[in-house]
Amino acid sequence: MKDGDWTSSDGANGVRVSDVQYGDLTGDGGEEAVVSFECYAVGGNAYPIVVSLVFTSEGDEPVLLGAAITGASPTIDGDSLRTSDPVWTPDDPRCCPSGTDEKSWRYHDGTWVPS
Repeated sequence: MKDGDWTSSDGANGVRVSDVQYGDLTGDGGEEAVVSFECYAVGGNAYPIVVSLVFTSEGDEPVLLGAAITGASPTIDGDSLRTSDPVWTPDDPRCCPSGTDEKSWRYHDGTWVPS
């Protein structure tokens, strides 16, 4: 990855840092960093997959909290991370999903739990 962007050697796929947010997601009084990545088809028209990693720190070292969270439009909301994924019905054109799947992710016992 260079300057927050990476493209596969065949030029078909890419990954880019799409956002970095800070907030107290664990309730310990310290801020965690949410680093979100878009995984996309180069030159395609498909919606990208968004993957977020949440880091805390121990001393000067970053520590990954739990596994990656998959979900579009990640936003810190208090002590949770909200995502909103597009949802298509069978009659929707690929350009225009008619619904969304909203989740609120909370860190509990070493893992991210959606609700």
